[in-house]
Amino acid sequence: MGFSVPRGPMASITTLLTISPAEGRVLAQLLEGRSNRQIAARLGLSPRTVESHIGAMFEKTGCRNRSQLLLWGQVNSRWNRGSMEIQTMLVPS
Repeated sequence: MGFSVPRGPMASITTLLTISPAEGRVLAQLLEGRSNRQIAARLGLSPRTVESHIGAMFEKTGCRNRSQLLLWGQVNSRWNRGSMEIQTMLVPS
């Protein structure tokens, strides 16, 4: 039995995604409405590293822009003591 790998902003609902802890921290800051520069300063990263994490999340989630990623984060995140866990599952094809 294989597994389908859907694409698009809601991909995490039906496919296994691996959002790294660093990406999760950036996403949490995005959900708070912070800019890339603000996120970089808050997390002690360079703005380019923040952009890289956001780009990786675009690829993993199928989102094409920041608005889609924010919606994806709101729908698929669970807050646990300030950290983010992404809810995912596999659906047999």
